[in-house]
Amino acid sequence: NIGNFPSTRLRRLRMKEFSRRMVSENNLSVDDLIWPLFVCEGNNVAEKINSMASLVKVRLQQQGIGHLELEALLNQSIAIIQNMLNSQKGRWILNSQHQKIKNEWSLTQRITKESKVQFENYYIDRSFIDENNIRWIIDYKTGDHQGSDLKQFLKNEKLRYFDKMQKYAELVSHLENNHIKIGLYYPALDEFISWDYYKERTFQKND
Repeated sequence: NIGNFPSTRLRRLRMKEFSRRMVSENNLSVDDLIWPLFVCEGNNVAEKINSMASLVKVRLQQQGIGHLELEALLNQSIAIIQNMLNSQKGRWILNSQHQKIKNEWSLTQRITKESKVQFENYYIDRSFIDENNIRWIIDYKTGDHQGSDLKQFLKNEKLRYFDKMQKYAELVSHLENNHIKIGLYYPALDEFISWDYYKERTFQKND
């Protein structure tokens, strides 16, 4: 039947490189790539491009930070990130080898008040399961402390955030059976406050 597709597929258009390029459906070459060039003033000047600073700047702008505050907050944010990367505890928190890692973990609780259904949203900065099968719930705190009594400052911080962190742990405890530990990390101080969450126990904030 002349109308049938030929049993032999002709390859004439694919015999030569130029014809293959001409009829190919997809073609990627160096002509399609972009090589960014960054120019700085002066002769024979080599300046490192700080990509991390650029990313942080974009995120701050997305949060609606104005031009006057942007530079100060950018410098503060970069310093905090560098402190965290230089810290053994900070690197442990950011370790990608942990299991079931969550960043900015969004949790929603359905509650009923006065016969009306409401939804409350919670956000956990960092969570993971470590090598001991412990689920960690960690909040980053950018606060600094200039006084002399650092121990008392950290104690007050635990009291300040205790109820909120316990709520996070309570929500997560309904999702899995791992033992849960709670942490507050202060990268500007390289300080880490942690405590255990026990669902059946009445906690004392000063534990």
